Amino acid sequence: MSCHTEGKRRQLLEQAEELIKTYNPKRTTLESHANEYLSINKLNANDADGAFLKEVLYGVMRCKAALKVFAACFFNDMSARVLRSDYTMYMILTYLSVFRLQELTISEFRKFVLSIDPDKMVNFLEYVFNASSLEDSGVVAHWTKIFDPDYVRNTLLKQLTSSSLEIQQIIAELRDKSTGITAAKQACKDCGTMVMTPGQRKEVKPPKLTAPVPRVVPEPSVIEQELSCKSSGFVADMTPERRVTGKLENTICHPIALHGTRSTVLVAQEAMETKRVDQLDFSRTNGSKGKCASSVAMVKLNAATMFREDALFRTKQEQEAVNINTYEAELRDCADFYHWQLDMRARDQKTRYEQIARTRDLARASAEEAQQARLDKLVHNRQTALLGVAERDAMQTQLCLEKNLSLLKKRQLVSALKQGRTHARQHALEAILIEKREFRTKLQQDIKCRLHEQDLHDKKRTKMLTQRVKQLKAEHSVHSKNMNIFDPTDASGYGLLDEMSLVEMHQRLAKNKKRADEERKCRRLDFIEANRAKQHRLIERIENIKRIRVAAAAKNHQTKQGHIERLSNFKADLRHREASLLLKLGEDFKNKQQKLIVEEAQTNKNQHVTGADKMVKERIAQEELLQGAARMAKVDQRNCLGLMAKYEVGKRRDRRQIDRNHALENEAQKKEKTSGDTRVAEGTREMMKLQKQVIAKKKAAYLTQKKLHWEKMRTIVDPYTRHTNLLSITRAKRHLVTSQ
Repeated sequence: MSCHTEGKRRQLLEQAEELIKTYNPKRTTLESHANEYLSINKLNANDADGAFLKEVLYGVMRCKAALKVFAACFFNDMSARVLRSDYTMYMILTYLSVFRLQELTISEFRKFVLSIDPDKMVNFLEYVFNASSLEDSGVVAHWTKIFDPDYVRNTLLKQLTSSSLEIQQIIAELRDKSTGITAAKQACKDCGTMVMTPGQRKEVKPPKLTAPVPRVVPEPSVIEQELSCKSSGFVADMTPERRVTGKLENTICHPIALHGTRSTVLVAQEAMETKRVDQLDFSRTNGSKGKCASSVAMVKLNAATMFREDALFRTKQEQEAVNINTYEAELRDCADFYHWQLDMRARDQKTRYEQIARTRDLARASAEEAQQARLDKLVHNRQTALLGVAERDAMQTQLCLEKNLSLLKKRQLVSALKQGRTHARQHALEAILIEKREFRTKLQQDIKCRLHEQDLHDKKRTKMLTQRVKQLKAEHSVHSKNMNIFDPTDASGYGLLDEMSLVEMHQRLAKNKKRADEERKCRRLDFIEANRAKQHRLIERIENIKRIRVAAAAKNHQTKQGHIERLSNFKADLRHREASLLLKLGEDFKNKQQKLIVEEAQTNKNQHVTGADKMVKERIAQEELLQGAARMAKVDQRNCLGLMAKYEVGKRRDRRQIDRNHALENEAQKKEKTSGDTRVAEGTREMMKLQKQVIAKKKAAYLTQKKLHWEKMRTIVDPYTRHTNLLSITRAKRHLVTSQ
């Protein structure tokens, strides 16, 4: 039943942790999120579990600031004993123990505590229900900034201190559970045996005693009363110290046969230490020194040598048998044969000795040559090694020089870039000003040249017109006939009014004016059409620029999305690696635990065979070994997790630095691009201003030239009308006067 309640409480805590982790205040409210979660998990809000989850969610969100302060101080002080992955679980337990302990009651709180890992809960309860530790860590000071100081000290801390006795009992129970005493009790209850704890006392029942067995008395031994006389020197030498040492020297010390307990931890520790020592042993093995040739040459006998000696011996025996047969056939004395045999044996022995001496000389010479060759090879190897060292030093110096050269080039490039960044704008402005001055001077020279050409053309035209006027005046002003009486009907052909009536002159002037107006309208329409075409071109250019910018923005967005996806994939891969590593560590721990359980079962079996006292002692020793192994495994796991956390923190820091560097580079590139665009825009505006000024000057010059031309054309069209009228009037008056 207790296992069922613990599992239920553990499930409630996991659901509350998931409910708090999945809450996003930017998307939903607390009420809607809680209802949605309860509906997904098929829980009723009116039930006890649903109400508990909603109350925990509301309370944690309401007291989030105080809980965060406590969690920060708790993880800072207990960083070596807690895991960051249990952050939300510790926040929920802090809320229940600090703000809702009276409503929850100690018994219900105990059920929640027993459903979690005992080591985690021991550290948490010792930290929370210790007012002095909360004061020292600064939790109370931060809480007084959030809540009323009287409420913190008189309500919260008072509740924690008042319930410290019950919490100490829970802590003791958790420690028994973590050390395995509770499991041993349960196992003994299942087996029907009894386990003694240090706090319990066993009631000793006296055994049923029977009549004692009569004592066995040994036979008396004879005591010798004789005294042996010894010398005075021996007695003087036998001081008390000498007597004691003599007694101790004569005693025989038998070694105590102790029972060796089985300890796999020590063996594993020694194996690990030897392995690490072997890994850290970087001493090089010294090469074997060359063996010097001995003065006596060694001759090796093998099968070929033996067969060769046997063949020679057989041929010799055959020759001797043939000689004996010839001696016997010739009826010669055997003494000759024996003399010959002795001579031949002596000669063969001498030949053999000479051959052995020659072989030894050859072997000695070959050994000396081999020794000399070995020495020569050693010298050659040393020379090669010296050449390699010299070449290595030369290569290192060359590499160092190349690195210094590349570093110098990079420094020069950086200095040039810095100077370019500082003076590039000034040089660009100076270049633009110089270009503008050159363009202005060229434009002024062009205007002067054109004005000069126009003046020359005007002078030439005026000169030609004056000559033409003089010619016309010479042709039409001189009359061949003199009239005494002026008759308008007979005035044709005399140059009066230049043979043009006043009506015709007005008509011609009206036609000229109309023609000029039409030309002006045509020019205005052409100018408007040109402006429209220019405006249309500018609109098309703006649309092209917009299209290019939209494409560039889409491409930048795509690259940014790709970068985000790569980053998310990298984070997912990293989380998968962490999960796989944790699973692997968990599997290793389970395997070790299974092995320890098997060993414990074996030891229990052995204990049942050997006896109760020995079984209890070995069980205690085995439990201590298991606890030590578990502690070592936990320490290794914590070290691995700490190293992983440090590695991940360093990796994230490097990644953030790389991203920041990329962002700074992109920002610098954007600034350079925008500055270039602004300079181009300013240059285009200045060019447009200059073009407008040039166009205005051209327009003004055109208007002045047109006005002058109009005046000249006016004088050309009706050059001497007034003068001719005056002459005609004076002539008419003169004629009238003469006629009168």
